[in-house]
Amino acid sequence: MIKINRPAARPVSLKTRAVASTLKSLRAKAKRGESITSKDIRPFWSGSRDALFNMHKGKCCYCERKRDKAREPDVEHYRPKGGVAEDAAHPGYWWLAYEWTNLLWSCKTCNEEKKRNHFPVENELLRVKDEQGDVTTENPFLLNPALDDGEQFFLYDWEEAQGILVKIHVKDGNTRGKATIDVLDLNRLELLQERATCLEFLKNIATGLIVARDQAGLEERKRECISALKSAISPESQFSGLARWYFKTRHLSEYF
Repeated sequence: MIKINRPAARPVSLKTRAVASTLKSLRAKAKRGESITSKDIRPFWSGSRDALFNMHKGKCCYCERKRDKAREPDVEHYRPKGGVAEDAAHPGYWWLAYEWTNLLWSCKTCNEEKKRNHFPVENELLRVKDEQGDVTTENPFLLNPALDDGEQFFLYDWEEAQGILVKIHVKDGNTRGKATIDVLDLNRLELLQERATCLEFLKNIATGLIVARDQAGLEERKRECISALKSAISPESQFSGLARWYFKTRHLSEYF
């Protein structure tokens, strides 16, 4: 997981009269004490899909796999709009259904199979349950890729599995990082295997760069390896968080 830079400007699709009208209807229903269902929350955020896809460089915000927007068009609500798994009585953060800062882009596995309506917070007594509350006081356990820098929370291990699998761990037992790994199942088998494939590529880059750096007459090879390294750590590349971590372990961060 890497930190994502969110454009400040909201997409036009979130500024429409239809969105304003729907929010007004939701507020009225909540005020009457009526339950808000998924049918009440119309999918006007889907018009933001292109902006989110571009913001995430075509990658799932959680697992960092490159995805096909047409096949996996999921718009992720960081704070779930239709209920909270950890609090059965919670109506969901419906008032944030069209809030730009609450929207992310993720793959179907992370969104529909793993995260779903999970949103653990440090203290359930402080969980915000209506629009009047201040969500910035909640202290969520789940990392927000648009606010939190994954490099500050995660490290990787492949020694135990001899590079066949690459596991993600938390630094210093960090509880937020652990909760994020657990909720999203970031060590599911396909991710362990896909990271391992990426690791082999990274190893080749690092080995080539170290050899070219230390031997005369290999300037062109050195330039090629540096270019490959910079591509691997760029936000556009799959598992760039792993790439940054790996190259740091090989003492190559001077080329970042």
